Amino acid sequence: DDDDDEDDDEFEQQIRLVATSPGSAITGRAKIELESEHGTTKQEFEVEIEKAAPNTTLRIRVQIAGSGVFDFGQLVTDGDGKAKVRFRSDPSGSDRTLLPHLPSGKTVVDFQVIEITNNNVAVLSGLF
Repeated sequence: DDDDDEDDDEFEQQIRLVATSPGSAITGRAKIELESEHGTTKQEFEVEIEKAAPNTTLRIRVQIAGSGVFDFGQLVTDGDGKAKVRFRSDPSGSDRTLLPHLPSGKTVVDFQVIEITNNNVAVLSGLF
């Protein structure tokens, strides 16, 4: 039997983030990934936006099933209005650590709604 990865499990989903204001050019995407391998679970959550206001500090908010809305911190656009951030359960390089943001017993699979906000007003949103 060459199939030695019976206990391996992988989940990945990517969504478009759409502008909440008509006529706004801002666009984005979010991706969640969960991989279980040999009893170890790795998780990833990535957000990427384009055509936002340049050099602007935005916030990432995530609605998690049965747990409410959680603030995942800042997302700062560059001079071209682009920004990208990745949260991982095993961060490296510029990754941010994911686990402190997750409520006990929840994973990225429990993410329901992503909102990118500017001064507490949603500018982008998407549903998982």
